[in-house]
Amino acid sequence: MRLLMPRSPSNSGFLKNSSSASAGCAPKPYCRRFTAGREHYRSRTRLNTADDDRGGLLLGYQAKRSRRIVAIDSCPVLPEQVSGSLKDLNAALQKLHRAAPAAGIEALEICAGEQATAVNIRSRKPLPAAALAAFAGSLKTGWQLWQQHGRNPPQPLSPDAPPLDYRLPEFGLTMPFPAGRLYPNQSAAEPADGVARFVAAGCAAA
Repeated sequence: MRLLMPRSPSNSGFLKNSSSASAGCAPKPYCRRFTAGREHYRSRTRLNTADDDRGGLLLGYQAKRSRRIVAIDSCPVLPEQVSGSLKDLNAALQKLHRAAPAAGIEALEICAGEQATAVNIRSRKPLPAAALAAFAGSLKTGWQLWQQHGRNPPQPLSPDAPPLDYRLPEFGLTMPFPAGRLYPNQSAAEPADGVARFVAAGCAAA
């Protein structure tokens, strides 16, 4: 007979108590629980854009229960090198938008790996190569630029860029991931609207 149990935080306690009562034993933990600190734990994020009514773009997160973009220039849940670069990324974005306003830049997706940090520019139409090269030139050492237009998969501007990955040293694993994928089951062309609506508590408004 197969016992189906609801998925809830209390299941582990129920099973532990049941095992102890029926067999006089307790299950051993398979591995330690993964935890994160209160800051700098989010290695991937998507910053949406919106017209600022002055010919430029707002860059930030969608407000709660709204499509309004709240522009930010720092965010404590992002890695320090990412949060500290938001002002520079915004400045480079404004130049890129002025160079190619018809491309329809929709978002910047940032993924911080062990060896490199990637910025994926999502737009409705392809961006000019010269404008992309200027944006890439504004990035810090160790950052790489990707571009994605329409529902095409993201493409690296430099094919020889180091791979994006993160490590689980406890298990001797290195997990690769592509730019533009904000959670494991997301396809490359999926917009990740649920993630885009995340508004980090404490992010400083621009």
